[in-house]
Amino acid sequence: MVGFVAEQLGVDPEEFADYGRRAQTVYEHAWEIRELPGITVLTRLVGEVRREENARPYGLLAERTPAETAVALRGLLKVPEDRRVSELERLRTSPVKASGRVLVRGAGPGRRDRRAGCGAGGGRAGSGGEAGGAGAVRDGVQGPDAAGP
Repeated sequence: MVGFVAEQLGVDPEEFADYGRRAQTVYEHAWEIRELPGITVLTRLVGEVRREENARPYGLLAERTPAETAVALRGLLKVPEDRRVSELERLRTSPVKASGRVLVRGAGPGRRDRRAGCGAGGGRAGSGGEAGGAGAVRDGVQGPDAAGP
């Protein structure tokens, strides 16, 4: 252990034999150690420095952002009265992927999925007057009227 500490301090291990001969040396070192910041003080200081350094880029961005852009960005944070989330949250999250059963149920009573061939228009998918089922192809619908491989 003495060899390890001596190596860390860059001193000869033999010097440790004389350490306890002078009683005052032990007390002086204890006083010096007490003057050093403790772990809680160091933790607080490191935390303060990190907060300041993390805030710096945000401050630079805020200073260099045009006023009209800043207003528009703040507007994205507001939650409209008729909604549950802000526009930013809506843009940030991906659309919900629902099963076919949920989509049919969401179409409402008396309405059926257009892909089933009995859409709100009463006809088959792509029969909305577009030649060759172009509407079905445009909408990504595969059915008897849709052009396919």
